[in-house]
Amino acid sequence: MDIDDAVKRKERLEPMRAAFRAIIEKRKTNASRIPDLAGRLERLKRVRESAVGDTGLRDRAMENLEANGFRVRRAGDAAEAVAGSRYGVAVKDILEVVAESIAT
Repeated sequence: MDIDDAVKRKERLEPMRAAFRAIIEKRKTNASRIPDLAGRLERLKRVRESAVGDTGLRDRAMENLEANGFRVRRAGDAAEAVAGSRYGVAVKDILEVVAESIAT
């Protein structure tokens, strides 16, 4: 089901809202367990900002992914990247892997 279908069918929208509320509540609860959360978030923000446009970092991340058994294919443009995400390429997962390789 896509988002448009869910919005049209209100009975399906409420469980999604409840799930989001539960996630937000857990976030609040868990935030107190992480030492220096504000500092960590600021560091993450700086890392993300410095990584944008860093082709060397991108190439290194792609090599690491390939070495770990991932198939890596560069999209020619944004439209191709979005189309690829519809066919099983989880862009968010890729970005998280890249962020982890930056941090180490």
